[in-house]
Amino acid sequence: MVPDGWSLIKVEDLLEQIRIPVQVEPNEYCQEIGIRSHGRGIFHKEPVLGQTLGDKRVFKVVPGCLILNIVFAWEQAVATTSTKEEGFIASHRFPQYKAKNSACCVDFLHRFFLSPRGKYLLGIASPGGAGRNKTLGQKEFGRVVVPTPPLPEQKKIARILSIWDKAIETVDKLIENSQQQKKALMQQLLTGKKRLPGFSGEWKKVRLGKVAQINPKKSAKPKDGLVSFVPMEAVSETAHITSLTTRNYDEVSKGFSAFADNDVLVAKITPCFENGKGAQAANLVNGIGFGTTEFHVIRAKKDLYSRFIYYITNSYEFRFRGEANMQGSAGQRRVPTDFLKAYPIHLPPFEEQKSICARLDSLTSTIQVLYNNKAFFTREKQSLMQQLLTGKRRVQVTE
Repeated sequence: MVPDGWSLIKVEDLLEQIRIPVQVEPNEYCQEIGIRSHGRGIFHKEPVLGQTLGDKRVFKVVPGCLILNIVFAWEQAVATTSTKEEGFIASHRFPQYKAKNSACCVDFLHRFFLSPRGKYLLGIASPGGAGRNKTLGQKEFGRVVVPTPPLPEQKKIARILSIWDKAIETVDKLIENSQQQKKALMQQLLTGKKRLPGFSGEWKKVRLGKVAQINPKKSAKPKDGLVSFVPMEAVSETAHITSLTTRNYDEVSKGFSAFADNDVLVAKITPCFENGKGAQAANLVNGIGFGTTEFHVIRAKKDLYSRFIYYITNSYEFRFRGEANMQGSAGQRRVPTDFLKAYPIHLPPFEEQKSICARLDSLTSTIQVLYNNKAFFTREKQSLMQQLLTGKRRVQVTE
């Protein structure tokens, strides 16, 4: 059912394709654009010499257009061009469309195709199998019917959603800045380059295997037989356990990695290790956990604060050196146990370790709040999109 005042209009009656061929000089640099799937926008490729393009047909990127990647349109590889793309080029796989006789707001249509209904219609217009065989047919795209409000309402809806986008973008920048600050602080605090006030004791340089157990033996069966289980997908790339399931000890005590509360988990296999997967175990059922065999488990001995080693394993230096020491064939490369045992760490007195971790925990908590804010804004925006782009919620337009 079409909302009052709205019309069902085909894309071909709203948009017209714009194609401005570009002749690239072989010895001059040029720069192409690409479009990420799932509505994540345009990205700029590295400049290359024109001769590297060969016979590929390329076109001028025009600001203010709806642009799609025909190979992944079904995956919502759709965006709008802006002045940031002036001087860039795009191949024939990235058709561009401008408003036809001011019949529509391009930004409104962009928002529509990022909605669930829009994604469904892009899929219908992309016949073929999954992946690169599922290509957007431009005739089929032209026949897609869009529920369209009057132009002033389109513009108002686009402006409202743009405000939410800017809020999310602002939080993203805050997260990035905070992560860079945390990375720099970790590098200083975990190596002793920066000391916290009130500490002056000597640091020792030791091998991790001397102050921690690597892959310790499993705990004894608890009286009620219940333990926690952590698969790889339950460990985030921000080094947290996102969910725990309760299992029977007898079901998981063989063929899985064993750990306990406060133990540090490190994903050993590519690309999980490089992506930062790892965590510190906490709040396990009966204090006991099991998980995928693709975890290394580190248990601190008496002179090592377990939270301190958690931060060590999340440092750039640890991940960089671990990746360089991986063994195995492509796709099955793993960080060996010997790397962990031999890994050198700078070990401050125990109380200083705790203070360092408290400082880093405070920054980690700040970053988590920002992630929570982003998730909230994203949910609210998605809910608002569903209401505004279907006419279930109308906006006031002043002529």
